[in-house]
Amino acid sequence: MMWDRLDTLPGGGATYRLGRTKTDRAGTGRTLYLRPETLQALDAWRLETPEAGRIFHAVADDLFLDPTTAISAAERQRWTLRVARAQEQERAALSAREVSAIFRRAAARAGLDPHTQWLSSHSARVGAAQDMVRSGATTAQVQVAGRCDSERMPIRYAERVMARDAGENRFARLAAMRRGTPKR
Repeated sequence: MMWDRLDTLPGGGATYRLGRTKTDRAGTGRTLYLRPETLQALDAWRLETPEAGRIFHAVADDLFLDPTTAISAAERQRWTLRVARAQEQERAALSAREVSAIFRRAAARAGLDPHTQWLSSHSARVGAAQDMVRSGATTAQVQVAGRCDSERMPIRYAERVMARDAGENRFARLAAMRRGTPKR
């Protein structure tokens, strides 16, 4: 995502114009709405990010090395190279592999065992689909929000949630039938 594709709306929030993506191979693009809270979080992030145009990028600790404080010329040279590499890293796009590593670090910080909790760059997409279905969205609505070509992927992403809901509804109807009050 690039900062120059983000347009702030007068009443709050913003739109973001996607270009070519995994779900839009032709590159026709789509415009997405971002809530005011999302825009506030992005504005806070913008204060911490380098001038590069990417919204999401690697965060390199070496960026903050001060070569002038090195104790030798050789160390100063190494630190200067590390800072230059860190600057390049922060301007580069995040790969799916890097996003997965970020999710695993976040899971570890949250107290989850990253080796038993399988997380990847795709986890956010799956989780969003499940959250939408839990909140009452149809798979067609999940399809549109996720920019999926068909309902096949939203159904797959949310199949556990839908199976649980279908099972609970079925058993609630059976219980109501036993009591003699039909459940609608």
